[in-house]
Amino acid sequence: MGTTEKVAQFIVNTTYDQIPAEAIAVAKSAIVDGLGVAVAGSQTETGRIVARWAKEMGGAPAAGVVGAGFKTALPIAARANGTMAHALDYDDVTKNTGHPTPPLLPVLLTLGETQRASGRELLEAYVVGFELESKLGNSMSRKHYAHGWHSTSIFGTMGAAAAAAKLLKLDVWQTQMALGIAASEAAGLRQNFGTMTKPYHAGLAAANGVIAATLARQGFTSAADILEGEFGFLRVFSMPGEYDEAKISETLANPWNLIANGIGLKPYPCCRNAHRPVDAMLALIRAHGFAPEQVEQIDCEISAHVTKVMTYEQAHTGLEGKFCLPYCLAVAVCDQRVGIRQFAETRVRDPQVQALSKRVQIIHPYDRTEWDTGELLPCIVRVRLTDGRVLEASAGSPRGDPDNPLTWEEIADKYRDCARELLAEGDVERTLELLQRLEEQPNPAELMEILTFKGKPATR
Repeated sequence: MGTTEKVAQFIVNTTYDQIPAEAIAVAKSAIVDGLGVAVAGSQTETGRIVARWAKEMGGAPAAGVVGAGFKTALPIAARANGTMAHALDYDDVTKNTGHPTPPLLPVLLTLGETQRASGRELLEAYVVGFELESKLGNSMSRKHYAHGWHSTSIFGTMGAAAAAAKLLKLDVWQTQMALGIAASEAAGLRQNFGTMTKPYHAGLAAANGVIAATLARQGFTSAADILEGEFGFLRVFSMPGEYDEAKISETLANPWNLIANGIGLKPYPCCRNAHRPVDAMLALIRAHGFAPEQVEQIDCEISAHVTKVMTYEQAHTGLEGKFCLPYCLAVAVCDQRVGIRQFAETRVRDPQVQALSKRVQIIHPYDRTEWDTGELLPCIVRVRLTDGRVLEASAGSPRGDPDNPLTWEEIADKYRDCARELLAEGDVERTLELLQRLEEQPNPAELMEILTFKGKPATR
């Protein structure tokens, strides 16, 4: 039996009762976190543009667009909702895969709504989609990413197809066909980081997963060996000798990646590579209470892979700011926090923040990177003050990492903070209540009604 068939059998045969309670708990936290971020993302310029586009495209009113007040065709809604879910770069991360939830969540919202899937079925679909994303990522070296492919959308397209196949109750052959179709739709280039097209990658992955599964349900065909074939997914997106096929077929649910590697939830809406330096900087501010005008210079010692991802030396837009480490450190000093408002266009252009970011020096003192070692290298932030003092802090695992997790209260508070961008307080609490008891819900109808149609009038 080939790898693609084994994967398809796993997707079809996995049931809610087979999934460990710990994995279900992690999945629920990721869904709560991801949905809050998507709601807030609907109120960004990126979210508004993609909502206008979705309305202009038209289509049968099948599934809701978050915060937009209308329904549209399944792939259009999935594309819009996925883009919103990644618009703030506030969404979750996991080892080797990128951002796992933005491609999966829109599948749950759109097909969950039309199929009237139960909460348990939604969780089943999330878990099998996440497991495939993760095991594909684990099977490859980081060279596909270094070459320019965006892991979130490459692996996310396959995970989205798996989740969609599960919700549509496809059989094994149909699921193989869905995976084959999805593999030819997988795309996303890192050159677009720092622009609206980066979050669009997640929307594209979600939509293509839905398209692949719905085509397969109609009898549309593809290669049944799309993962392992000579010109298949692994050999095209990786390099010769840079993948291990056995890490997919032989490790599905053994162990469950939601437990083995977990998911990192973000306390800051910017590239994850900035989080350790920001953690260190905020710790220094709490300990010493210095002001921006007291700062003469900031040095940050960190692995060189960070600036291969955070490529902007100076930020001119909010999206660039998310991928500019000097900006992230400078705004942390000026505002003593790093939240949604810190990446507003007006904040990024503030003269004080811009001046301080120019006094940030990024230093790469190591002869290897974390991509090479697979382990954290020291991250040190050093602040030289005008009175001659030099303050220094180091950071271990970033806040929100599986090794340094957010509490449930912190996750819920993040959801509330994000959801208030769109919803009135009563609806914020009601949606959170529904999500907390997701496995008890008969279908997502009430949740989608609120998210689609009950935004504050001023935001629509």
